[in-house]
Formats: sequence, C-alpha cells, structure tokens
Amino acid sequence: MEVAMTLFFSRRALNTKTNTFTNNMSSLTRYVSVQGQRPDGKWSSHLLDRDAFVAATQAEAQSDDVLIYVHGFNTRQRDMLARHKLIEDGLRAEGYRGAVISFDWPSRGKSTSYARDLRMAGKVGKYLVEGGVLPLLDSTWKPRVHLICHSMGAFITLDGFARFGDSSGPGSGAWKVDEILFAAGDAHRRDFEKGAAGALVLRHHSKRLTNYYSNDDEVLTLAFAYHGKPRVGLSGMPDLVFAEHVDLYATERYRHIKPTFPDDTEAQLFSHRWWFEDARFLKDAALTLAGGAAGALPTRTRTNLGTLALKP
Repeated sequence: MEVAMTLFFSRRALNTKTNTFTNNMSSLTRYVSVQGQRPDGKWSSHLLDRDAFVAATQAEAQSDDVLIYVHGFNTRQRDMLARHKLIEDGLRAEGYRGAVISFDWPSRGKSTSYARDLRMAGKVGKYLVEGGVLPLLDSTWKPRVHLICHSMGAFITLDGFARFGDSSGPGSGAWKVDEILFAAGDAHRRDFEKGAAGALVLRHHSKRLTNYYSNDDEVLTLAFAYHGKPRVGLSGMPDLVFAEHVDLYATERYRHIKPTFPDDTEAQLFSHRWWFEDARFLKDAALTLAGGAAGALPTRTRTNLGTLALKP
C-alpha cells in the first residue's frame, strides 16, 4: 500500500532536543518529508537536502506542475499541514495531477499575535523565493510552478517576489511562475493597481494572478482597521489592473455555504478560512491551475456590474 507523503520547506527554528519545530525564526531553510504513521498516532518526518526535496516533489507529481501553498497568520504548523491536506485532496478530486508542497513560516498561531506575525511575514518572503520557487525553476525537471496564498501569505509572496531581479533566476530572461492564486489576501489593494510596484512585480514574474475576495471576511475587516488601508481579499483589486490580473468576487458564494456558529469567534475565523473546505472554490482553483480562460470557467458567472464571480 502506497503511503501518502507531505512535503514542505520551513523557516521555523528546529529544537534538536525534542526534534520539533518552534515558532521562532530559523537561520536556514529546512526541507521536510512527512510520511507514515507511528503506533503513537504521530507522523514520522525526515529532513532532506534541497536537491532531494526537489526530487521528492517531482516523484509526487503526475504532471509537470507543482503548487506551493503559502499560509497566513494565526497558523500553527499542524494547522498548515491540515490545510495542505485539504488543498491537495480537494484539487486532486477536481483533476489536478501535479505535486503540492507548502512553505511553512513561524506564525505564532494565535489570533492575538497579528502584529508579531506581520513583522515575521516581512522577513520570510525572500526564503519563499530563494528556498522554493527558484530551486524548482532551476532544476532539471523545470516544472510549471504555481502558488496558492492565503491571508498574509499574499503579502509574503508580494514582498518576496519584489526582492529578486531577473539575474536570480535560471537563464538570461525573467524567471516566471505560472499561476498565482490569492484567497483572502491580506495585502493593500492599491499595490495591485496597474502601474503600481506590486502589480508590476507580479506581472513580470508570473503569467497570471487570480484574486479571490469576499466582502464578508471578518478577519480582513479587522486587518483593514489595523492598517487603515483596504485589503485585496476584502475589497478586491482596484478598477484599473493589468489584463493578466483577474479579480473574482466570492461574497455570494460564501453567504450560500456558510454554516451557523454558536460562537462569534468561530464564525469570524470561518469567514476567513472557508475557501479550502469549499468544493466550488477548489474546482475553480483546479481549472485555473490548468490554464483555463478566466471568463469561460463553468464555476464562474458575471455580476450585474459585469465582473467575474464564483457561482453561488
């Protein structure tokens, strides 16, 4: 019987006495394979070198695609692993055949630690690119690299991509990933206006950006109040954007599927995390990763303003 493998690379510090990752920053990137369940119910993990990690990623893929999941704030490592599985299982059910790996950064995993996680997020973007994106693009495999970024993971990706010029990648031209998907992106919406620095960086280093947003995201409503600047996952991108940058309204879809929670905090968190438990979002994501035309996917409709939306 084949045992499923979970692959991730991490900037969390490793406590070598307990062999567990902490919520502190590491001075190096570690590559991890999680495979097999021990009698105590815990999963066995193994450290790999970078080349072995790329090879393991290729071995997990049944196509020349690899998706990197970049988690957001308030995410413990075990939360990241659980969401990794939701993403992988959901996409595979919709026909995605590539590998899924994750970038694990030292979020404290507490809703009260937003400011601390934000400071940490400002330090880790470079390691997403130099530790994951570029080694994959520079490998002999040369896969199509995609990213799915949740919450503060959008800011990490934007910041990380901005730190590397064309000379950092393989070959003489611009290094470029294929699809970038933001779900509940916690980044300033004005950064995505046509001609803005953030939009220019993402256009230069990716083929397409798809921004999924919901006006009912209660966590991003609080982030808006904290920053005093609208978040791209709450309000969508500005009206004037590059043609390769696609906004996808998902408020009505969220209202259609949201459960009733007795606890306000649980409801608040669900409004921010529901994406990876929703089959329609995952089907839309799989079709997007396959390169489907933005305006022709069966999971989408048009709003009364003519903009794209997930079907309710």
